[in-house]
Amino acid sequence: MGESPEQIKRHIAALSNFETTYREFVDALEKYRSNGEKTWSEDEYEARRRQILKDAVRAQKAMEASGVGTVALRYPNRYEEGSLPALVFHFSGRRPGLSLQRRILDMIPSQIAGLEVRLEEAEDAEEEAGLRLFGEVFEQSQQRHDEAQQRREERTEKVADQQSTEEDDPESRPLWENPWIVGVGVTVIGGGILALIAALVSG
Repeated sequence: MGESPEQIKRHIAALSNFETTYREFVDALEKYRSNGEKTWSEDEYEARRRQILKDAVRAQKAMEASGVGTVALRYPNRYEEGSLPALVFHFSGRRPGLSLQRRILDMIPSQIAGLEVRLEEAEDAEEEAGLRLFGEVFEQSQQRHDEAQQRREERTEKVADQQSTEEDDPESRPLWENPWIVGVGVTVIGGGILALIAALVSG
């Protein structure tokens, strides 16, 4: 799994910070070698040196993550030294120069550019994953809605069928809606009225 945009941003920040502090140190060292001018006291020099060694650990991880490559030294016995903390203060030759240190600094802009490309790719991938997740959530939500709608329709049809069955079943009707009951009632009431009329006439 690739690194997240936040992790790549931390790489860019670490490498940018290292470039600034290391370039200041190399410039000050070059000035001292050319005209003997000291930029810092011995204590300040040592404090900066220690900080650069600490920052170099994170900077190396950032350089490796950039995909651009790192500076390494190959010795005649084919032993290769690629550890940045081991290289930042490596001076070789009878009149040691700062060519290795300048090479390290010269590669950093390309390494930062490589990280920026990776950041864009990681952000695009994250956005695509977010859109895909949104689509999946929307589809699931729509499916749940459709299922709930189907259940409601089924319940409505069931209630309608039950009501229709009750209307067709005479036993389920109220007494006053039963035609037999109504017929008997009309006959009884009608007979009573006729009997009353006959009694009045005969009387």
